[in-house]
Amino acid sequence: MEQQTVVLIHGLWMPGWEMTLLRYRLRRIGYRVLQFNYATISKGITEHADDLALFLQRQVNRPVCLIGHSLGGLVALALLQRYPQLAVTQVIALGSPFRGSRMAGAVVAWGSLFRRLFGSSWQGGLDGRESLSVPTGCRVGVIAGTLSWGVSWLVRVLPQPNDGLVAVDETRVEGVCDHILCRVSHLGLLLSSHVARQIHYFLVSGRFGVREQRCDGP
Repeated sequence: MEQQTVVLIHGLWMPGWEMTLLRYRLRRIGYRVLQFNYATISKGITEHADDLALFLQRQVNRPVCLIGHSLGGLVALALLQRYPQLAVTQVIALGSPFRGSRMAGAVVAWGSLFRRLFGSSWQGGLDGRESLSVPTGCRVGVIAGTLSWGVSWLVRVLPQPNDGLVAVDETRVEGVCDHILCRVSHLGLLLSSHVARQIHYFLVSGRFGVREQRCDGP
């Protein structure tokens, strides 16, 4: 039986190595796992989606599933909208602020110097001004964290529940097949064995294995 191909897409400011444990767990289950790395602040969301499309065309000659963490989920959804002809069958977003990031907005409001921290990822991406929805023909699932460990303790702009960086209400997007909450932090979405199992459940069935329940622990 041919291995199912999964492509991981990291989040803002990340190099990709933080997805190592998730990559290992998915490979142990039996998936063929690739990593798409990109300079997160040097280009906008649509440009990253264009680069991802080239990556898929060069690296993958079969149907593929995308797993995007944080900003990576926005890139994956932008790819679906811009390249409906690509054979992307499923997308799973982990803590992705589809409705914009209050945290990023609060930092940007401090001044132009802080605005540069987000580069081109702010406008049309983290600012939430672009209307994102799920195109027909692809199953999309979202996992949101509810363990508020992160800079939310310093920049108190996030409503509860949140994962320390992204509020649950920011992860909502029209047209998804399933949306669940797991009691992990933003980074914990990549470290939790429970989250890895939920990803597997979705890739197999198009639904997650739990519904609005706790998914504690690494």
